[in-house]
Amino acid sequence: MWPVFEIGVNLFQASLMAYFVNKRCNLRNHPVWYDIALAMTITLAICGTNALQSPLLDNAVLLIPLVYSLWLRQTKILASVFWCVVLCFIFTVDATITSGAITLLTNSSWEDMLRQNDVRVLYIISANLMHTLLIAGLGNLGPRRHILSAGITICFLLSLLIQFVVAACFFSIRVSVSEITPTVTYGSIGALAAMILTVLFYEMMIRQAEKQRRLELEAQTVLLAENHQEEIRSIYSNMLSTQHDLRHRITVAEKILAANGACAPQEAIDLLKDTKVLNEYITGNVAMDAILASKTAVMQEAGIRFDFYPVPLNKLPLPERQFIVMISNILDNAIEGVMRLPAGSASKEIKLLLSRNWDIFSIVCENNMDPQTIIRNGNTFVSSKKDPAVHGYGTRNIRKIVEDAGGLVDYVIEGQTFTVKILLPMEE
Repeated sequence: MWPVFEIGVNLFQASLMAYFVNKRCNLRNHPVWYDIALAMTITLAICGTNALQSPLLDNAVLLIPLVYSLWLRQTKILASVFWCVVLCFIFTVDATITSGAITLLTNSSWEDMLRQNDVRVLYIISANLMHTLLIAGLGNLGPRRHILSAGITICFLLSLLIQFVVAACFFSIRVSVSEITPTVTYGSIGALAAMILTVLFYEMMIRQAEKQRRLELEAQTVLLAENHQEEIRSIYSNMLSTQHDLRHRITVAEKILAANGACAPQEAIDLLKDTKVLNEYITGNVAMDAILASKTAVMQEAGIRFDFYPVPLNKLPLPERQFIVMISNILDNAIEGVMRLPAGSASKEIKLLLSRNWDIFSIVCENNMDPQTIIRNGNTFVSSKKDPAVHGYGTRNIRKIVEDAGGLVDYVIEGQTFTVKILLPMEE
């Protein structure tokens, strides 16, 4: 039964590695059998290194979860490398500490722990218990967030690598020296404490960066809201002007009819049937009507065709201010994309479709664009406007508003069409 026990332990350790990688490395959505295949591959690798009886080769096994995390990553490479080094550190330092503690308690050597005996059972159980506690603790520090700059992440990674080298040296001394060396155990405990503090400080820096990002997004939202208020004031002034023009037309039509000439009725009809001055957007939300009218004016001036498929907006899936900011951002990004098309492009079109199906509110916006002008930073689209500090938060702001509301957002590029798809829950 001893080989069965060893294989079971190896499978348990492989499962811990797969669990940690999924918890900390922010992988893309993937089938469960991918993780099962990962665990089985690691298990076979551990069995192979154990057969070679070379403990120093155990760390090579951890290249497998590293490659796996890099393959399925959806964030920066350095973040995945950082957490895989943490995983490697855990297995190295745990082996040193637990074996040293057992030596101090039972006076057993490292060679005794490699034989099939009770000492090995005690060592395996103790080491894997420590693995489990550390992986469960560090794996559940918080959400998977990786928003630190590359420079800061490299500093943390170099610090962690230095600590790992120290831990690996302690482990090498442990397996090569037959005498009892308590200082190696104490040094490994210190290295473990330093690693935990490094990880905690890394998480604190991420939270601080996330807080700063939220403040920047809120400041950008306030700025956009002020701009939208100015647009609403402009539309309101235009409505007053339109009202005055309509009154003037009615007065003139009354005078024409009063003249009672032969052509008077037709002249009055021609005068009153011109509806170009009227606001064509009546969605049930005044702020939305103002935004649509304002953006339509910009599009008409730029020669962009705008197709709008409305739905009654007397009830919104978001607070009015957030909804207006989101729609304005979507249209601004669409206008920016169309404006970057080469001169003389045959198609300059933006489509905005709003719909509601039971308790789901859907927003789809399509616009023509030049794929070569799309700039990405990871999964984030970067604005090409002259002032990126002001305009660089468009897509991020949209994503934050949607995700905070429990919705889904997706950006799709197909040929020369850029599409924003948003699903938002509606409260009944």
